[in-house]
Amino acid sequence: MASKTACRTASKIAGKPYPNPIYPLYETTVFEDFRIMAENAAKKYPGRIAFSFKRNPSDKETINVTFAEARDYIRDMGTGLISLGCRDKHVALIGESSYEWICSYFSLMSIGAVVVPIDKDLPVEEMGSIINFAECEFVIYSAAIEHKIQELKSKNKESRLETFICMGEPRMEGALELSNIVSRGGQKFAAGDNSYYDYEIDTERLATIVFTSGTTGKGKGVMLSQKNIVTDMTQGMYLFNITRKTMNVLPPHHTYGSTVNFVGHFSQGCTIYISSGLKY
Repeated sequence: MASKTACRTASKIAGKPYPNPIYPLYETTVFEDFRIMAENAAKKYPGRIAFSFKRNPSDKETINVTFAEARDYIRDMGTGLISLGCRDKHVALIGESSYEWICSYFSLMSIGAVVVPIDKDLPVEEMGSIINFAECEFVIYSAAIEHKIQELKSKNKESRLETFICMGEPRMEGALELSNIVSRGGQKFAAGDNSYYDYEIDTERLATIVFTSGTTGKGKGVMLSQKNIVTDMTQGMYLFNITRKTMNVLPPHHTYGSTVNFVGHFSQGCTIYISSGLKY
């Protein structure tokens, strides 16, 4: 555990004396994989609020979820997804920032699936191209873009998609509701199904494929392992003076948003306030 008084210094730049800058190193939390991260946070901050959000911007009620409750939701979702054959599969994750999106990201990582976060605002054709290229067999999507998923399902003949899971209430024929999967997973865990914890996570194997924005051409798929992400967070967070509260405003498929804002802050016990959008 690094001390706040520790520092790094630089003496010369281009052969000239350089004023010694002080870079304080702050305390950080070290963890090996996403499942351990969720477990550690739940044990260390069980009653602390992990996520705070509104279902709709106009709602008067604010929903608060503790770290222990979030861990249970992630575990139950993972158990339910395993029963659907999701382990080791490539899974497209598409939607706006939400509690369900974040927990899906954590849960998929924890069960050995390969997560493919996709920009919800992409045209259907581009969305389909990414899904095909990444060989996705599952898709977890928000209800707000179900019309795109429906179009994708009917037009994308090259798709390997077999299982469609809606984070809200699905209207598309054959689509599953995520809340039902979580509920069934919780029942299985309570009945003795320990498949979520029994799986040995290989932190060096492929864990996520993140596509670049394609500003100067077609987006490229960046292949990352859990070790890549976890090392980046556990080492990088030494440089952040983390506060107890943070706000999520970046889109979830954005690598900074999904790593620093989700993984980095969650692992440090910060309350993440999920924005309903920039206009709110």
